[in-house]
Formats: sequence, C-alpha cells, structure tokens
Amino acid sequence: QRTNDAISLNVGSFLTEFGACFNTDACTQEIKSVTEAAESKFVSWAYWQYKAFGDYTTSGSYKEGLFNTDGTPQDKKVTALARSYAPIVAGVPTLMRYNIETNAFGLEYQCDPTIKAPTSIYLNQEYSNGQNDSYDLLLTTAKGEQVPFTKTQEGSLLNIQYTGNSAEHVLLSMTITPNFTPGQTHLDKYIISYKQASQTLSAMARITVLPGNVFADDLQLRLMDVEGNKLCTVELKGATPSQECQTPPVRLPGYTIEVYKKEFLFWVKKGEFSMGALNGYQYLININNA
Repeated sequence: QRTNDAISLNVGSFLTEFGACFNTDACTQEIKSVTEAAESKFVSWAYWQYKAFGDYTTSGSYKEGLFNTDGTPQDKKVTALARSYAPIVAGVPTLMRYNIETNAFGLEYQCDPTIKAPTSIYLNQEYSNGQNDSYDLLLTTAKGEQVPFTKTQEGSLLNIQYTGNSAEHVLLSMTITPNFTPGQTHLDKYIISYKQASQTLSAMARITVLPGNVFADDLQLRLMDVEGNKLCTVELKGATPSQECQTPPVRLPGYTIEVYKKEFLFWVKKGEFSMGALNGYQYLININNA
C-alpha cells in the first residue's frame, strides 16, 4: 500500500526506522530480511541506531548501536548493513539484489540512451569486496548477450556507462561478483574440487563436471539458485566422460551444488556445497574417489 501511495504522489519511499537488535545471528537475519524486502521495492531505509549517546528511551543501551563500548564495530551487524546498491541509475530500475553471503550484486534496468550520466553502484570497500579489480563485472541484455560499457571507480562508487549504439530503451542486466576463489570439499566418499576457467560470451555460467577417477556410482549434481530453484543438472553414470550444464541469464547472485547418489531406484542427497557467485565463466568441477 505504501508503495502505491508513493507512486500516486510521485515521491520516493523511506523506511525511517528498524532494527534496535543486538549483535547476534538473529539480528543479522532480521536485518537481512528487512533490507531485502525494502530492496525489492526500491525503498530507502535507516537502521536504529548508530550509537547510544545515553539514550533514555531504550533499555538496550549501546547494544542496539553499531559499536561496542571499546569503540570496535559490531561486525555481524555492520556486515549485514554494508550492502551494495545503485544510488544512481541511467534509466528505470526493475530489479536489484544483493547477497550478503557471496557479496554479489545484481541490477536490472531499462536503460535510457538519452541519459549521458553513468549508472553508479556503491561497493563498500571493507565489507563488500569493493576494491579496484577485486570483482568481475558483466553487463548484458536480458537475453544474456554482452554489451559494451566503460567503467571508472572513485572510492566506493563504481560508475558504469553503457556505450552501445542503440537509440531505443534497452533492458540491461548487470552483475558484480567477487573474484572467484577455487576450492575443495569432501562429501560422502568423494573429493570435489572446483575452479574458474575461460570466460563465456554471455551472462550464462557453464558448469563442466570432470570425473577424475573411474567409479561405479551414478551421481547427479544439481545447480540451485539462492531461492532454491533447480537451474540445471549434470548426471554421471559410472565412467561417463565430462558433462556440462548452463545456467539461464544471471539474475540471482549465489549458487549451491547439491550432490545426489543413486541407491536402488532413488536419488539420495549426499550433501551440498556453495559455489558462491557465478558470472559469465566456465567453471570446472572435478570428482575423485576419496
């Protein structure tokens, strides 16, 4: 209802106070839920409170603020609040998402070619991997086709200018993901390692599974997004050679691989591991018997 009111009055919306929670996992979850809900409606927000300053209206004292009594920041709370976002958009934004687990950011907007100013993204340099060249940036059409752009960075502000020759409004999708870190995990009787390989020509991430050792088990690897949707499946039957699957155009930053083994007639889940934020690259997964 408040969003409809703001539209009818042609004004912005602002969530003027929320929080007042302590530096706990429950507080982090509360902040995450509220900021994501506000983000989905492009609503600005302010957390209560910065510092206690002897506030007699609350029983929480300094615990509701962002600092401990020794002046050190309450890291859980600050990390949850230090979200990347787009304060300036060269067009009309239609979707904006930030993932505090992967520090990945996604923006979809109807680009207006008559606007000569860039789109600006705030990247917190301490909490959100916003340092120069510590991230991958991809700008595509809604269909996943890469488009040309230039970028400059001034402190925590990243400026992106679409340089395509389209004279019409075009729907663009931007993803900013931290540089990928290769890793390894041990699930059931398998050692699974993963790394980033070559860049693709679109916003789709391509997953290539390479069976290292020959084993008799039938396995499935299911790529899941942050909302629990299955995007693609790779199935390995015994000594099957490498298999691939490809994501749809990236909209939700952050992915999980679920590993299933066939037991009799059923697929039984053996575990899962996070692939973090995938972005326009081929990713190699190697499976070996432990």
